[in-house]
Amino acid sequence: MANDHGLEYMVFDEAHCISQWGMEFRPEYLNVIKKCKEFKDAYGDDMCISMFSATVTDMIYDQINEVIHVKRLGQENDKKIYNPIRSHIKMDFKEVFHDIPHRLKEIVDYIKQHNIQAKKSRMLVFCKTRNQCEELSKAGILSKELSTQAIGYFHAGMDGDDREEMYNRFKDDNDPLYILCATKAFGMGMDIPNIHYIVHLMPPSVMEDYLQEVGRAGRNKKMYIDAGFSESNPIPTLCLCSKEDIKKAKEQLLQSTLSWKNLEEIRVAINSYITKIQSIDKTKEYPVVVPNTLWANGQFDHDFTDFKNGMYWLERMKRIKMGYLSPAHINITILDNNSADSNEETLEERIKRLSARSAIHASAILAELRLIQKEQKNSNIQVSIQRLAANLSMPSAKLLDCLIGCDKHKIIRIEQEIRCHIAFTRLSEVSYMLDRNSHEIGRAPV
Repeated sequence: MANDHGLEYMVFDEAHCISQWGMEFRPEYLNVIKKCKEFKDAYGDDMCISMFSATVTDMIYDQINEVIHVKRLGQENDKKIYNPIRSHIKMDFKEVFHDIPHRLKEIVDYIKQHNIQAKKSRMLVFCKTRNQCEELSKAGILSKELSTQAIGYFHAGMDGDDREEMYNRFKDDNDPLYILCATKAFGMGMDIPNIHYIVHLMPPSVMEDYLQEVGRAGRNKKMYIDAGFSESNPIPTLCLCSKEDIKKAKEQLLQSTLSWKNLEEIRVAINSYITKIQSIDKTKEYPVVVPNTLWANGQFDHDFTDFKNGMYWLERMKRIKMGYLSPAHINITILDNNSADSNEETLEERIKRLSARSAIHASAILAELRLIQKEQKNSNIQVSIQRLAANLSMPSAKLLDCLIGCDKHKIIRIEQEIRCHIAFTRLSEVSYMLDRNSHEIGRAPV
């Protein structure tokens, strides 16, 4: 970019997600605009930043515009109230009892009332949770004339191949799905031309989500006219809502709000982590890579989203300055002969206790760690897994395995927790490794 004096264009589609998703579960999106401002300052007007969305509210516009000036196009700038839903789509709301069985009955009535022609139309049922998608798809809401395989579900927790299969069946006429129960994971980049029926099991948390999801209907004019819809007979969409839905949405909003106490806890956690590596004053000149798992807002904050949101607000308050996302780093202490954990054995003696192959790997890793220690001038060193793997010509997974082995034999000490997940595709290997007390998968005998 520096050699080319920036980019000719930087384009954002569905730009409302920068603010909306950034505040909810993708805090990294909030930093995009800050980087755009830095690029704009560096490269000037030669670099055009374009953003596209059908659902930019005044709040979203103001949040983006306060960082980098954005000119609204596609509507008169003084007409800030507009309807992104096209005139051939009708939005209806119906108050229902809060329980799922009653909502399910309303969906059945909706299908019967509109006499859906499955050959010409598809139907989306938007749910708030993954479990609701799966349970609803098995509830038998289709008419008896259709195949039992004509309804499916779609959410972010599914395997990628399964999601693609569901999407293709919903889109195509070969072994088709006529009704799809989906979370908001079914959305951007998915253009199904003949969606003519949309029901929300319950209202989304924010209006922008609702407008985006309703906007999935009627994408192909010829198809919706062939199905009997027009501006005078618009595509019917229905949102089922109860008084409890609104109350629960308010409660969830309050629960997800970070308090001043949370922000102070996050600031202390960051400072405490940094001072184990180097001084705060030194960090102002030489940044430290901070893992995004330092602080969790309760036992259910598995993705550490609140920590990342907290860093965003700390930066806005000028308490910290963030840079770019960095490849995985890990903090390591070399357990030399004078270490309290050395068990009165020399480092060389501990390495000799390893198998021949493991000893070779441990010695090579130790040599690289010595170089990093000399560079950082600290006993607790911060190591880039990617850089170390490249220097050793070793796959990252193999390197992590060796580092854990070195920690186990008190050659090094890993100074932080490492989150590990067993992938389902490798689950069958676990019993093999446990039976043989081995971390390696060898070739099966021929």
